[in-house]
Amino acid sequence: MELTVYRQSSKTRADGTIVYKGEDARPYVDGQIIFVADGLGGAAAIRHQKIVPELFDSEKLMDALFAGVYEDYSNEVFVNYVKESFFELFAVKDCYTDNINNIKKSGYFASRIVTAIILHEMLYSENCNAEKVFSTLFECENEEAKKSYVATLGKHFKELIQTKIQHIAKNANLIYESSYSGLALLGSTICATIYLEQENSVEAIYLTAGDSRPYVWSEKNGLCQVLEDQEGKDGGMTNYIKANDNAEFDIRCDYFSFEKPCVLFNASDGCFDSGKFISQLAFEKTILEGAISSDDTEKMSEYLTSFFLDYGRHDDSSTIAMKIFGYESFEDFKAACLNRMSVLNAEYFDGMSDLLDVDYISAYEEYERTFPSKLASLKEKFSSEQGVIDYCSDYIKEGKYAPYLDRINAINNKISSEKQRIDAAVIAISDVIAANYIKFKTFIDSNYTLVEKFSLSRIDGVENKYQATADDYISRIQRYKTEFDATVTTLTMLLNDVGEIGLPTSFDDYDEIAFQLIEDCEKKMDELFHFFNGLRSKKLDIIRKLTELRHEYIIKNKKLADKNPEDIKKLTEMVVSGKISVFEMDILEDEKMEIANELEIISEANATIAKMETEDKEVVFNESRNSYWERHNKDVILAVIDNPKYAIDDTLVNEAKTIINDFKEKIQSVKEKCEMQKALFEKYNLTYCMYIGGMTDDDTRI
Repeated sequence: MELTVYRQSSKTRADGTIVYKGEDARPYVDGQIIFVADGLGGAAAIRHQKIVPELFDSEKLMDALFAGVYEDYSNEVFVNYVKESFFELFAVKDCYTDNINNIKKSGYFASRIVTAIILHEMLYSENCNAEKVFSTLFECENEEAKKSYVATLGKHFKELIQTKIQHIAKNANLIYESSYSGLALLGSTICATIYLEQENSVEAIYLTAGDSRPYVWSEKNGLCQVLEDQEGKDGGMTNYIKANDNAEFDIRCDYFSFEKPCVLFNASDGCFDSGKFISQLAFEKTILEGAISSDDTEKMSEYLTSFFLDYGRHDDSSTIAMKIFGYESFEDFKAACLNRMSVLNAEYFDGMSDLLDVDYISAYEEYERTFPSKLASLKEKFSSEQGVIDYCSDYIKEGKYAPYLDRINAINNKISSEKQRIDAAVIAISDVIAANYIKFKTFIDSNYTLVEKFSLSRIDGVENKYQATADDYISRIQRYKTEFDATVTTLTMLLNDVGEIGLPTSFDDYDEIAFQLIEDCEKKMDELFHFFNGLRSKKLDIIRKLTELRHEYIIKNKKLADKNPEDIKKLTEMVVSGKISVFEMDILEDEKMEIANELEIISEANATIAKMETEDKEVVFNESRNSYWERHNKDVILAVIDNPKYAIDDTLVNEAKTIINDFKEKIQSVKEKCEMQKALFEKYNLTYCMYIGGMTDDDTRI
């Protein structure tokens, strides 16, 4: 016994033409395969205006689609199925481009082409008919071999569909059209079941892509979803068929064995996602009611089709392909459905008659969502209450408000950076002090040990040599400067004398000029240039000697300083605090300026830290308190009205409690119904989800 359900939304034009809008392919069931396919109406919403005209002619359709794709496509079953699949296209032959709604989407063609490819393979390929498939499966030596064969079968159908769909699309001129770039070309789901009925079981291999579902029903377990939907948490499909160049998709292949009697059926989301179904329990109930109210599969099909005409309007189409196994007659199947309905009544509906009529779970969630808006009317009245201010302040101080903590942590990180600047400046100052230890030590101690006195005398000796050399160097620079100034004056005078001669009549005109002065100038300039060349080549002895003495002076100071770290620490603190003024000390000017710069850095950093610790943190506290109130005023009101610690005007307290009590009265009955409904749905899902690995917290209403 078998049946199909095929419902498509439609519109009748003024001329009487019926325009069908759905993308589902015609469902199919025979002695070896069951399938449905749902073309994507959104992701594959390309409207194909440039298709070959032969597609509108039932006599030319087969050649238009399959010429060059298959050698033989004359099988009567195949021809009839394909022509019936495309009947909606024939209906709009004369008005296809009159209105955009008449033009078929890519998903419409996709679902019909995919099902045609699978049916052709089942009818024509010896390796893919059900008998051959299962004989090969049963010949496998172990479970691993079976899994490998099933995976190979899935890969075969994937490559078959991937190759044939592009060839057929080329025949029919199903191409991207400029205004539809970015959408999937020929996007579709597929849910096909290759089956073999045996004496006590039904063996089933599923070929799936997308969110069309396979189901199994039995009197014992009721309705069960066999495979999970191939979609993400946001509802978007993670895998579906498409014909884009280099498009990747998978045909999932799975094997199951079901005990007879049972019912296998596949359905598109236009059925199981009906707005009438707040749980898949409702879907099963509809299937059972269809069987119980019918005398045969034809009447059951009519019942379900009629149902989805009324309750399937959320989708353009609803399709089911069903096969009933293990019952001698429809009456036997009907009796099993009556028994199952009795179980559902006893376990679910007798205890909650409106279980499937009212979505109490959503109603309760809506009550909770809207409750804050009722208290929102009191927000302005409560905002100036000292108790509210105190509560929000306490909440912030207790470190419970994450946005406040994040902002305070950001300030603390900046403070930490400023402290690092201070630490670096202190180290730089300590280095200068250590390099001049004997001159700074006099500020804290003038008593020295014999070892220290010996070290000090050596340092003094080095410094005296350095000072003498430095004095000699400065004296030389001064002499060079004086001689240079005198030379410039002399040369200027000589040039003036030459200038006064004007245009000479002979060389004798220059006899009175003192050329001896020029030789003196030349000698002095040569000496000066020799000095500068020594600087440039880094070979001037006096500079090298000064550098060596300065280095020796610093090394000896630092060695002594290393033995007295507490002195360096104390001296550094005195310099930083201003107790020692380095500008009055006998150290290099560069070292004085370095310490001055580091002291300025410390001063600026301390001022910045003080501002952040007081002003900035106070601003953050006040803004966070206001932010917490704005975001959580409902929670605050609920907390303060029952806490005597926080002073709130009695009138406001009574007003808030009136709203809360009214809400509790209204929600209590809904809450009880919600909890009961949720418990019953969870109970139902224990068997409904038995093949798909149980349920998660989000699966209460699958």
